[in-house]
Amino acid sequence: IGKIDIGPDRLKWIATPRDGFILFDDGDTPFKLGDESGVIFNTLTQPDLSSDRVSDILADHSGRIWISTDSGLNAMSGTYTREDEHFAVENWTVYNTLNGLPTGVTTALAEDDRGNIWVGTEDGLARIGTSGVVEFVLNTSNSGLVDNRINSLFFDAEEGELWIGTLDGLSRLHIGGKTGTTALKAQTYPNPFLIGRFGATMTFTDLPLGATLHIFTTAGQLVHRIEGIPGQGTVTWDGLNGAEGTDRGLVGSGIYFFFAQDEAGNSAKGKFAVINNR
Repeated sequence: IGKIDIGPDRLKWIATPRDGFILFDDGDTPFKLGDESGVIFNTLTQPDLSSDRVSDILADHSGRIWISTDSGLNAMSGTYTREDEHFAVENWTVYNTLNGLPTGVTTALAEDDRGNIWVGTEDGLARIGTSGVVEFVLNTSNSGLVDNRINSLFFDAEEGELWIGTLDGLSRLHIGGKTGTTALKAQTYPNPFLIGRFGATMTFTDLPLGATLHIFTTAGQLVHRIEGIPGQGTVTWDGLNGAEGTDRGLVGSGIYFFFAQDEAGNSAKGKFAVINNR
């Protein structure tokens, strides 16, 4: 047995290093023998499973099961019938390099208080949003992550922080407000934003859906305006100065502010740091 997680329905999900994973039902009587049952998932019983080598397993708040393997991340949803000791799979998705992960070797899982799934891999940390799309990847090149090889993840809901255990130390990522706050604020990743590297981008998340984003200097000068996409709450920026009358090059190091607003007037704002290495 490798990892164990308990879903909102109190079913136990067990990961194994070489033999797939198991649904264990204790009949809601954990101290009484005789009413237990289980369902085994491996590449023979479930051909959609990308590998039998399961490193971590997570039952999220909606009941969806996430299975990290050495050949992709699997997401499964379905219905369990205790009387029949059967789990009917209704949906199965495999995440790998074809749909946003930096590598197929996934090692650790955690869910934050916004319902996002954080995926540790052998080549960085990815976040899958509530829409089921890989939104961005953090690594040593674009963030303060100490090592790309991630072994474990833990989300501290009280402090709003994600703890990241790597092969070369421990990193901490502040995600949101502490328990008891009334509103979820927009977030920027990575922060600080290290520009000057090919392909480096900053991601603004948890914005009002379809909101247009404005980026300003501390003096209030417009740096860039990015049109929102209907139905999406995520916007990316490449660090370029897009305001009229500018040289359109990379912005300089410093503190910047952003403001996002949708057509209904819902808004979000925040600030972030930029480090220009050029």
